[in-house]
Amino acid sequence: MDKPNHVWDLYRSLLAVTREGSLSGAARRLGLTQPATLMHWNHRWVPPCSPDTGTA
Repeated sequence: MDKPNHVWDLYRSLLAVTREGSLSGAARRLGLTQPATLMHWNHRWVPPCSPDTGTA
């Protein structure tokens, strides 16, 4: 289960994307790289694929 700080990290990144208008801008605002920010979002928002169908 996610720790409470992880939820706040996701909220901060969502807010940064909204303010900056892009994932790259959000990464700069947060002091992260764009790939690190994207991995963070993918980990939180993209459901894993089902092994039997290959779809979410």
